[in-house]
Amino acid sequence: MKAVGDVQKKIRTIQITFQPHALERMEARLPGVRKEQLRGRLRQRIHSELRKGTKVYYGAIRVEVVPGIWCVCAPDLAGWTVITVIDKSIPREVEQA
Repeated sequence: MKAVGDVQKKIRTIQITFQPHALERMEARLPGVRKEQLRGRLRQRIHSELRKGTKVYYGAIRVEVVPGIWCVCAPDLAGWTVITVIDKSIPREVEQA
């Protein structure tokens, strides 16, 4: 039984949506990873990256979800939108991001 005055801390879940381009890139860069798995990793990583003070590039942030694989995420009204998925081992992709 809870005592009067105890407040249960509510953890706000971040809503994460994917652009169609990001889904195509996710299938190519992360084979076998479901969208829900990546969404869960991003919820944890976005929170920790913002706490660390990550750099902002044109209003978006890069979040490393797997070693060498980044997701470029931009804030929107409901939470975050994944714009694209970048493979760090491909030099051309890193230059463009």
